[in-house]
Amino acid sequence: MTPAPEPVAPARFPAGPKIREWSQKHHFSDWMVARLVQLTDEPARMLDGLLRRPPRYLRVNPLRIGADECKVRLESKGFELARNDLDANIFRLRQEPHSAGATVEHMLGMTTPQDLASASAPLALNAKPGDVVVDLAAAPGVKTLHVAGNLGAFGAIVAVEPEADRMRALRFNLERCGVTNTLMRRERAQDLPGREWADRVLLDAPCTGEGTIPKDRNRRQGKPEEITNLCGVQAELLDAADRILKPGGTLVYATCTMAPEENELQVSRMVRRGYRVESLPFDRVAGTALGRGVTQWPGLELDPSVAKARRFIPGIHPTLGFFVAKLTKGASS
Repeated sequence: MTPAPEPVAPARFPAGPKIREWSQKHHFSDWMVARLVQLTDEPARMLDGLLRRPPRYLRVNPLRIGADECKVRLESKGFELARNDLDANIFRLRQEPHSAGATVEHMLGMTTPQDLASASAPLALNAKPGDVVVDLAAAPGVKTLHVAGNLGAFGAIVAVEPEADRMRALRFNLERCGVTNTLMRRERAQDLPGREWADRVLLDAPCTGEGTIPKDRNRRQGKPEEITNLCGVQAELLDAADRILKPGGTLVYATCTMAPEENELQVSRMVRRGYRVESLPFDRVAGTALGRGVTQWPGLELDPSVAKARRFIPGIHPTLGFFVAKLTKGASS
């Protein structure tokens, strides 16, 4: 059994007068803002991005329809869609005469709302026909659906979700979208049986959600102890991923938070077990380079290879905040 990691104390930075003033004006915790501005060379753009409504995107489900055909259908109804340089099946909603979720196309499983940054996790996973893939935090199923389209009829997904309400959402979305290659298991990832049977594991881990601040004002008042608590959960889930993944298999770790304690630290722990951080198949979005993984952060021992991870930053990129890293399991981990 892997020993439990020591509790993580989140790093704190001094909040100067400008940060305190900005935080008070916009109802943020100043300790959080003082941390966030350390993660970019363009803090003013990032802070502005945290206050603005994020772009809206939808992903076309290739199991139901082609992206070009779906675009024509929606544009004939008054939608204005724009392509991007990350995922050919995702469109930015430039204009919506009404909610895209109220269209026939959505009801028939042809489209699903998905932020562009979150598509980076299944893109990094790069599942192939014949793979056995495990999605360890599957609900509501948007990334599971993405992986299912990559596998087609020749492969299988095990989608894991412990909560009954979220499992119902997962089941509904997969059935709506015509997914037939997925086994849904209502249990904790830590309780999955067996060892070294999965070819690829996707873990979009529970997190503090700092990257969702543009659409969730409640996240503006996060507390340091949330980071500590969730780091423990993330470590347990990574233990489960390590146990079921075959040597040489692929692990993609992602979160929708900005905190290095929840991101680079977790990746560094896997590197110490013999995992290798891989370069991602993308490096920019909307023509703008993605943020590189942080290699120095107070109080943390970070492996230099985590620089290969990438971070989407609100205001700098036209997305919510997101972190993604791809790792390969060593033979002796």
